[in-house]
Amino acid sequence: EDTAQLIAKSMELYQDTNGVFDISIYPLMKEWGFTTKKYKVPSDKTINHLLKNIDASKIEWNNKTNLVALPEEMEIDLGGIAKGYTSNRLTQIFKEYQLTGGVLSLGGNVQTFGKKEDGSRFTIGITDPSDGQSVLGTLEVDEKAVITSGSYQRYFEENGKRYHHIMDPRTGAPAESDLLSVTVICDRGEQGDALATSLFVMGKEKAIAYAKENDLSLILVDQNNEIWTSEGVDFRTAK
Repeated sequence: EDTAQLIAKSMELYQDTNGVFDISIYPLMKEWGFTTKKYKVPSDKTINHLLKNIDASKIEWNNKTNLVALPEEMEIDLGGIAKGYTSNRLTQIFKEYQLTGGVLSLGGNVQTFGKKEDGSRFTIGITDPSDGQSVLGTLEVDEKAVITSGSYQRYFEENGKRYHHIMDPRTGAPAESDLLSVTVICDRGEQGDALATSLFVMGKEKAIAYAKENDLSLILVDQNNEIWTSEGVDFRTAK
């Protein structure tokens, strides 16, 4: 049931992001070494061969029977949505057991439920993508998923160049984005997880346009370390 929900949501987000969120990306992630930790830069020939099978529109998915059929050589990767889905499910389970509030942190994926004992909201820190360690700033939330995707989180270096893990399914290579990190603040973890990655790939201009069209709350940090926040997001910088 969980896998079915993940695939169904992934297919919905594939359409919603015009193909930027594509779960058929697994062979590329494997070839670059992000699933095996045997990192390497694939040849253009290898990438072009793999790109022939990167197309989630070819996935046959039946919502009623929960049956999925993949073309030959296609493999799917739910890593871009699974953490957010997990945090969402955990909050549901905790509520079933009458827990009054808490924070779930799954490495870049934070989700809160309820409130603190004194009735106040939870304060969530956003990592500074320029160093990947210090706190860029904070915001106060309750009953929200706060999910960050950035090029600083997972990467390797080869011949003096850094290659991060956020793949562009259109090019078969790490996304050449003008952003350093994208933070999505929304109600559901799986949506925030997938969109944080997708909006990073899209870049700053398209991410802002998407946020405005879909009433989505974002915190963006670009390559110049400039911060953009959606209207109504009470983000307080630490510096």
